[in-house]
Amino acid sequence: MVVTGNTIYNHFSHPCSYRVHLDLFGDRRERSAPGPTGRYLMERGNRHEARVFAELKSRHPDDWVEIARDETLDHQEDIARRIAATLDAMRAGPRYILHGFLATEEGEVEVHRPGLGRGPSSLCFRGETDLLERVDDVGTELGAWGYRVGDVKSSRHARFGQRMQVAFYSAILARRQGRRPDTGFIVTGDGSREDFALEDLEWTLRHFLEEEIHEFLEPERVFFHLDSSCRFCHWQEHCARRAQEEDDLSLIPGCRRPEKRALVAAGIGDRAALAAADDKALRLLGRAWGRSMDGYRDLKKRAAAQVFGRPLVRQEPQQSEPSSDLGTPSLFRHRGPLLLVDAIGDPFHGDEALLATARFDPADPPTGLEARFAAAVAPRQPEQVLRELFRELGQTNKLLRRDGRRLLLVFLDSRLPYRLKRQAAAAGDRHRAAPTAVERLLAESVVLSATAERTWHLPVEARDLDGITRSLARGQQPVPSMRSALAPGRIEEHLRLADPEGAPARAERLRALVAELAEDYGLDRDRLAAPDADLEIIALREWRDGGADDWRLILEIVLAERLEAGRRVLDELLRLRR
Repeated sequence: MVVTGNTIYNHFSHPCSYRVHLDLFGDRRERSAPGPTGRYLMERGNRHEARVFAELKSRHPDDWVEIARDETLDHQEDIARRIAATLDAMRAGPRYILHGFLATEEGEVEVHRPGLGRGPSSLCFRGETDLLERVDDVGTELGAWGYRVGDVKSSRHARFGQRMQVAFYSAILARRQGRRPDTGFIVTGDGSREDFALEDLEWTLRHFLEEEIHEFLEPERVFFHLDSSCRFCHWQEHCARRAQEEDDLSLIPGCRRPEKRALVAAGIGDRAALAAADDKALRLLGRAWGRSMDGYRDLKKRAAAQVFGRPLVRQEPQQSEPSSDLGTPSLFRHRGPLLLVDAIGDPFHGDEALLATARFDPADPPTGLEARFAAAVAPRQPEQVLRELFRELGQTNKLLRRDGRRLLLVFLDSRLPYRLKRQAAAAGDRHRAAPTAVERLLAESVVLSATAERTWHLPVEARDLDGITRSLARGQQPVPSMRSALAPGRIEEHLRLADPEGAPARAERLRALVAELAEDYGLDRDRLAAPDADLEIIALREWRDGGADDWRLILEIVLAERLEAGRRVLDELLRLRR
């Protein structure tokens, strides 16, 4: 059984024993093919790596060796050839070895079992390194030089999983050159280099490889749990199918691993069993596992909502609305206009790329929302979007103050307030009042999905605005759902508000832009137009990296769809609470 660098990276990025088990024993035919966004990001990573290698070769034209693949050979034969070629290159001593291949030999890997000591392991370690860099004036079995491992990643900073992958390759390298390198490095998406010590990572890696991973080899000891972090896993379809077949507890919104472990240990292994469980038994179970009774009772009611296929009103006294004297914001007590707020964050630059707001009064007749957009002019300036949000809020409240009213902020994305807090902290060195101002702002706002969850036990994940709408409508038809930005007529509909005459021409230009990108990256245009294609990720990367400004239009349409969906959820919530 072979443990690769990808196994290490996947585990330490999103720890999951079942994923490690499937990587070692699963049927590879069940792995999910990457969608258009996944393929796009992979190709961008490959192109970033090619640019880094081209620059390295130009700086050291006669001091590098590349261990390229040989497509004419069988996969295993080619791996054996590349392992031997990498060792030969290390003995020759070029400054850089590109795409070197490292592997342990039979019998080198050991397993440590507490109480039983060490013994041979059935595992083999191997992987393809992006870079091996020569380090001079160190004594190794190669001579007066040695090597250290480097990786090329398109992320903004070196992440923990990426560092552990470098540490894994360095552990194999230590067996080949007789000395563990002191450091490793990662070349990040902006071309900068981050060096880091390996000593702090070594013990975490050894614990996983010598002890923990061997528990994952036994199916009865592998814990299965489906959650939001599984979204981009290549086994996601396999796990989703298994969860549905077994009516697994992890399908309950908000069910965490510790809670599922406690319930399974008590003999409650599916949603139907939990929905029928005795409250007294759940109370005793909560005490035994150090949780409150309400935690398991909430899960029971959520499971019941899914079994019955409809939302259930929460009845807990502690969930009742506080009195108005406390000043706690509430959708149901507020009398006045609301400001819906959503944004598309840029994880690469660590800011909000585009902010969308829409103001409306629930007391007015329903009309189409008029969205306003604020973009960060330059990356890595988080205060830009924050400033626009405060300006919108301040100007509107100034108009409302004469009537004794104020505007209530309603965040559609439950993660957006946390992102704004981080960005305010990052801007604190330039604007000292930013963190305090954002804290005050968030204290006077509400999160729509959280409000829906506190009011009803929903049979869906509360981040899904479409799902919340369908749940609250209790199956009433028709319930409109969010459309793709590339849906027929959607671009023209969005553009017609600002430029009726130029809408058709610009829409055609944007479709041609998307078609050109799909051909360039080998993407399926039809899948790009699907509502779940995450098209905004592609549009964001192209726009923020200096592409055509038409890419921003896709982001605006995505946010406009979210605002409309949020409006529908608000209408249903307010209607049901009347």
